[in-house]
Amino acid sequence: MLNFLISKISIPNGINRRKIRDFFGEIYLSIKERMNGNQQFSFYLFNEILQLPLFCTEKIFEAISNTNNITKTQFCDLLISLFFGNENDLICLLFSILDFNRDNKINIDDTKLFFIHLHSSKLNSKSENILYEIIDNFFDNIYELDFDFFSNKCQKNCDLIILLKYIVHLNRFFSFSQIEYFQERILINRAIIINTINSPQNEFNFQNKITQKLLNYISLEILENKKNKNEVIKEENDYDILKELDDFENDIIYIMDILDKEKIISCTSNKRNEEENQKVNYLSISTENPNEKLGVKKLNTQINENFQYKVRKLFTNTKMELKLNDKEHKRAYTFHTAQFTVKNIIKKDILLNNPNEFEFLKNDCISKVRLIIIKNVIFVFELKEGFENFSYSHLIFLNSTFLEIKINQIINRQNYHSINLISTFQNFRYSIEYYTEDLNVINYFKRVFYQENIYRDIKKEYCLTKNEIGKGKFGLCFICTKFVKDIKKSFCVKTINKFKNGINEEDYKIMMWEKSIFNFLKKFPNLNIVKSYDMFEDSQNIYFIYEYIKGCDLKSYYMKYNEKNEKIKSNTLINLSSQIIKCINFLHSYGIIHRDIKHTNILINEKNTIKIIDFGLSRVLGKNEYTINPYGSLCFKAPEIILERPYNFKVDIWSVGVTLYFLLYGNIPFNQNNSTKLKEQICNEKIKLDNNFDDIKLELFVNIIDECLRKNIDMRPSCDDIIKKYLSNIQK
Repeated sequence: MLNFLISKISIPNGINRRKIRDFFGEIYLSIKERMNGNQQFSFYLFNEILQLPLFCTEKIFEAISNTNNITKTQFCDLLISLFFGNENDLICLLFSILDFNRDNKINIDDTKLFFIHLHSSKLNSKSENILYEIIDNFFDNIYELDFDFFSNKCQKNCDLIILLKYIVHLNRFFSFSQIEYFQERILINRAIIINTINSPQNEFNFQNKITQKLLNYISLEILENKKNKNEVIKEENDYDILKELDDFENDIIYIMDILDKEKIISCTSNKRNEEENQKVNYLSISTENPNEKLGVKKLNTQINENFQYKVRKLFTNTKMELKLNDKEHKRAYTFHTAQFTVKNIIKKDILLNNPNEFEFLKNDCISKVRLIIIKNVIFVFELKEGFENFSYSHLIFLNSTFLEIKINQIINRQNYHSINLISTFQNFRYSIEYYTEDLNVINYFKRVFYQENIYRDIKKEYCLTKNEIGKGKFGLCFICTKFVKDIKKSFCVKTINKFKNGINEEDYKIMMWEKSIFNFLKKFPNLNIVKSYDMFEDSQNIYFIYEYIKGCDLKSYYMKYNEKNEKIKSNTLINLSSQIIKCINFLHSYGIIHRDIKHTNILINEKNTIKIIDFGLSRVLGKNEYTINPYGSLCFKAPEIILERPYNFKVDIWSVGVTLYFLLYGNIPFNQNNSTKLKEQICNEKIKLDNNFDDIKLELFVNIIDECLRKNIDMRPSCDDIIKKYLSNIQK
């Protein structure tokens, strides 16, 4: 498995680092150009490219830049180190990533937090535990490591490096076919065969450094993926494969894999003259070549679903027979070679069939352009005046790019159809329109575009109503419905307009964090957090689909009692408060700071179960990290936020204290109408608490409020402290 992973991230033969650097630089420039060069290339923009959890992108970004901007050189250097760096490069990069506090030390808590978010899309309860065990074993009962200690450990155990490369490679935003096309300017489609040579001189030598726990962790993901796809599983064989893949001495190994944003599926055989028949998207064959000093030779091919491959093993170390059967075009190819020189033959016979090439007119409906789609990149060629051939102009990176189509437009007394490519980077919107008279070209472009860019229309999956149930700074919340197993169910859709008047770059960052935390909580649900179901995005809006909660917020809940001249019963009060504190503790355990806890952001359903909502101001912090953004509702803001001092998770504790105060007394502890006086009261005035209760539970509860509302952040307890000190006593 290790050799398989390393081989898949090696640079194919014929593509060198200069070509890769040029391609990455072109992506950087194309995005800057579409933003008119006015915006900084911040980590939020970098995240649009890298497509990792935002917290992880932030830490990767901070590893090379202490400002909110990276240059083209920094951009290219970082990506090359991340995807293709040697062992020493990766050790240095990973240490910088995990050094949250920039004190030349890394600790186990920050390491766990980074990797739990990095792998969040892949984790289940079993693999989460194994992931923690891998990190515990690496640190080996040591809380902090300096660089030298960390480097020495990596020389013996490379699990953390493989964990990093495993995810970033599966989520990589580019393909080698794009780079090759960018360099050679030739027409190819997605079927490409590459002769890859792994040399020990420039590749990793991790052979005996990984642990069995890492192999179990990756194999668990493989098996879970097979279960999800209802595939036949032979668990014993799969685990045997993982053990055997380290030994390349006398074996020829067949690896059938599905890689591009799919899980890895592997199989191996050590028997002579055994035939393997598989229908797969990729075929990879490996053999040791003792006649050359280049290590393992590997042949990789990407193919269409219509290809059926039959590979026969000839038990020699240098010969291989490869049979390809193209049922669609009724062609068959057989290659029998000792040197794996089939690249050009395959390219000639197969690659030039049906390229994704389109010819349009520019805005003036006179100048011709040619668009060629290769995965998530469009290469744009223009026919310049006075020239006979198209020349390369630029590329369009399709992440955060949306398609709009207009039919039957009369321009200069002629009927045209158009495609409009709309890019939405940060809070900037850029569009470019291309025209054609042929509607078939439009329809085919649309089909190819949506094949390469996952796009879903919310209106095709949900019925949106006009029943408004909430309103925020950036958008509105409505009820929507959907049939689930023939039963009509209601959901809440939160709609955010990305380009609403008044939205600035800082507001856009808040939206990015909400998207990232939404995806995390979708994978890690909690009974007391509003359930995340789905997310859509188009050129104008972001749509979050949440569970629809029948009930009310805590403010309305208290008012119902007040209207009857009643108080909330102590048992109910304690139960609700316990749910709130334990839920906040759950969020903090994954590094999520809410920053807007208040009575109107906590709902209660018909079963008296609380649900925390509105993660619009949330973000992720390391255990010992601080931030300074002055977010939150004024009456619930902690003194350190008002004083514009660095703060951490303890601001949520303060907000919980204000919320609990409201549940107990029916009002908030600060009552000044003037905002300046209100800030002074929050920061300086001592809060008076009435603890004359006959009920001992309520007396303990007042003590909780008192500790939560300590103005000194260092004296304020954590949620875990409160649970251990008070809630266990209250619930007895």
